[in-house]
Amino acid sequence: MGEFFTLSVLVATAASAIRLATPYLLASLGETVGQRSGVLNLGVDGVMLLSAFFSYWTVLETGNLWLAVLVGLVVGLVMGLLYGVITVFLNATQGISGIGIFIFGLGLSDLLFRQLVGTPKPVRRLPNVDIPLLSDIPHLGEALFQRNLLTYLAFLLVPVTALLLTRTTFGLNIRSVGDNPRRLTASVCRSNGPGSWPYSSATPWRAWRERPSCSSWGSSSPTSHRGSGSSPSPSSTSAHGDPSASWEVHSSTAS
Repeated sequence: MGEFFTLSVLVATAASAIRLATPYLLASLGETVGQRSGVLNLGVDGVMLLSAFFSYWTVLETGNLWLAVLVGLVVGLVMGLLYGVITVFLNATQGISGIGIFIFGLGLSDLLFRQLVGTPKPVRRLPNVDIPLLSDIPHLGEALFQRNLLTYLAFLLVPVTALLLTRTTFGLNIRSVGDNPRRLTASVCRSNGPGSWPYSSATPWRAWRERPSCSSWGSSSPTSHRGSGSSPSPSSTSAHGDPSASWEVHSSTAS
């Protein structure tokens, strides 16, 4: 057993783990932003499978690695748009829709691979980029600082995503919509007036799905909101007439 725990084996294992973790890290960062906005996407694996196939097939047909990366990004965007249309505009359950996206991606990628590729063929990888000085560190440099650009990008996006969600207006909008979309709507309606659409294009789709009319926030009767699973009920109005303070959201369980 001792021969499996030599320094060279451990370094090689760490290097492989970092390389293989890169696509999962990129997907998990995207899912983190989605979940903070209140969207649960269980179809991430299916999206990854389709993106991986089309990237692989692009390399086989063209030999262009960066074009393959672009194709993978486009496929991921299209699948994300499809999921958004199904869950937001068609008002389907997020969990069931996510599982459907996963099964769709799994089945279609397997079918296309059998029809267009057949026998697996080797392809070129993105070249490694050695970071000066750091890549010369014994053992550690080989595992951490002799990676391709996508690996560096994935790990760089971790602090960037954290700062985006916690230190920017865009991140505040995302977290506000995910935590309490109605209270955010009430606050913006107070500023913009009745009849206004308070959300910018940067605000996640959940805001659109659970959008109420601004004029309803000052009414004296509860207003139900489509697809929310909960209903607001009037409470005591604040002295300043703050709509966000005059409504409380009480979750209701579907019978």
